[in-house]
Amino acid sequence: MNYTTEEEVWKDVKGYEGLYEVSNHGRVKSLARIVEYTDGRSYMKDEKILSTPPNSDGYLHTQLGKNKKWKTYRVHRLVGEAFLPNPQNYPEINHIDEVKDNNHIDNLEWCTRKQNMNHGTIKERVWSHPNQVRAHEESKRPVIGVHIKTEKEIRFESINEADRNGYPRRNVDAVIRGNDKTCKDHIWFYEEEYTEELKEKKLAPFRMRVKQLDDDGNVLNEFIDAKEAGEFVGVHPSNISRAITQGRKSKGFNWIRE
Repeated sequence: MNYTTEEEVWKDVKGYEGLYEVSNHGRVKSLARIVEYTDGRSYMKDEKILSTPPNSDGYLHTQLGKNKKWKTYRVHRLVGEAFLPNPQNYPEINHIDEVKDNNHIDNLEWCTRKQNMNHGTIKERVWSHPNQVRAHEESKRPVIGVHIKTEKEIRFESINEADRNGYPRRNVDAVIRGNDKTCKDHIWFYEEEYTEELKEKKLAPFRMRVKQLDDDGNVLNEFIDAKEAGEFVGVHPSNISRAITQGRKSKGFNWIRE
């Protein structure tokens, strides 16, 4: 088995094709689509990475909706069904390193109930697993966060210390690897990789502000993105985005991004 997969690959969630996708890194997203209200109105729903909080047992889960019906799924199950062959038709999925929020495809395997229950006794397998070795090494690397608005820097001795201070480990890691843009309004780096050039590159998208204009072209307000602008004037962010790309008004104002 290859334990070094870095590229994030997305596949349809079985039974929710065209609505949701799951990645080999353990993330779930809803796809962009037109949503219709019962009164005939409709709007464009943007693509969105879904929240996957832990349940009472510590497993990450999320809710998926279809035909006005919602169901809760464990994320590792969605990953396994999308990416892991199961020729023996095993009923359960095991976390190889026993870390319940590590839903990377390389950390999952189909197994029997008995195998799953007995897995915790195989300590030498856990600690020799490449994911565990890598996680242990990375847990000792200092990290730096840069706020996207103020550009103020914060530093932690490790990604685990960042987690203890309210910056979730898996989200910080996703930003460092380039899979997410921010975690709690910060961009993130391992300290030894941190350079001014890399900081400027990651900050560049956030310096293109969404601007609200009056009919004479005067700037009334600036926002970090369409979401913030939409919340300010009371419309969905997609309305602001379409106004920018189509050169039309939204909520009676002109909008640009620069």
